[in-house]
Amino acid sequence: MESFDTVIPALMSRWNIPGAAVAVMKEGRLIFARGYGYADKSKNELVMPDSLFRIASISKPITATCVMRLVEQGRISLDTKVFPFLDLGVPSDTRINQITVRNLLEHTGWLGS
Repeated sequence: MESFDTVIPALMSRWNIPGAAVAVMKEGRLIFARGYGYADKSKNELVMPDSLFRIASISKPITATCVMRLVEQGRISLDTKVFPFLDLGVPSDTRINQITVRNLLEHTGWLGS
């Protein structure tokens, strides 16, 4: 695992990344966790293995990948109506019940009446 101590700082330097946390799992067990660099440079606060990061828009492809895995497993369909599936109660605008998983992944709205 010591190669992480060479590779991660080199990547951080190359791409001007102030801080990173790395975790490695094997057979369902955490075998390596380490923080690199700064969580907050102005406060001289180091990244710890359990430091939290804002991931912003990177969560979109992660979420899409998870949804597509559910589709592959047959647990949902791209044509599954999202809001009835979630069973959140009766919406004030029932058109929301026509929005599908596909609409959400494509960032398209349902254009029906």
